[in-house]
Amino acid sequence: MRPCAGLRADGAFRQSLAVTEWRIDARSGLTPAQYRDVVRLQTECETSEGLDLKLELARANAISSPDTFLAFSAAQLVGYCGIKDGHEAEVCGMVDPAERRRGIGTSLLERALEAVAGGDKTSVLVICEDASPVALEWMRRRGATQDQSELRMVLKLEGSPSSPVGATPRLKRATGGDRAELVRLLSDGFPEAEAFIQKRLAKQHAEEETLMTYEGETLVGTTRLETTARRTMIYGFVIDRALRGQGHGGSMMQAILGRLRDRGVTEVGLEVEPENVAAVRLYRRCGFRVVTTYRYMRLAL
Repeated sequence: MRPCAGLRADGAFRQSLAVTEWRIDARSGLTPAQYRDVVRLQTECETSEGLDLKLELARANAISSPDTFLAFSAAQLVGYCGIKDGHEAEVCGMVDPAERRRGIGTSLLERALEAVAGGDKTSVLVICEDASPVALEWMRRRGATQDQSELRMVLKLEGSPSSPVGATPRLKRATGGDRAELVRLLSDGFPEAEAFIQKRLAKQHAEEETLMTYEGETLVGTTRLETTARRTMIYGFVIDRALRGQGHGGSMMQAILGRLRDRGVTEVGLEVEPENVAAVRLYRRCGFRVVTTYRYMRLAL
């Protein structure tokens, strides 16, 4: 998200300019029409700068706190900022290339920071890309420091799937009865408290599907698939710690990719820390390639 500022006590922001007037609206997720508008703006921003924005767009939810901020010039959407709240509060956004350097990006960020500050967080992670050095420099000027980085890797699903190594795993959609095993696997594989994992599992929406993977009767791992406007994303890919290093990751990934091919999915994405060498190697073997690097910039509230 680019620098761009101001605020009104009633929750709506309005800025008068010599050429145009814009406002910022706070919402709990996006309606279907707003979702389409944000995706169109995302496409424009990515095409303009060669980005692959990490926007996790929330659907409208009347009972949630505001987590989505939209900037409008008249009726035209010109900016977006969203909060993903969990173990950490993550913020990512964008501004129409033709509307930058007018304070819109800064104002979107300030609204997001204000919303996060109303909870129990003392900082946020603002997600920038290496392909946008201006955004990274903006964060550094505001006092942010890099907390971590992630590679986004993408695979075009073309041709026939590779044959999995070893036994062919069985994929089963998770149910409420699998909750305890899911929490065990995910809390062991990721640095999140069990309470946050439980909360996220309880909030899954229609675009998400959590899968349990079995080889024979043995539970070997789990993953979550999420359908976005551009591609299907693989999240929470984890193998039971006791079974790692035995080839289960490769066979599980090939089973997942086969399932997606059968559904007509043409592009798949995932994210992985560069330091997780074994995982990066596995994903490369499966055909994934790096398309961008995300920098998570920690900004104090």
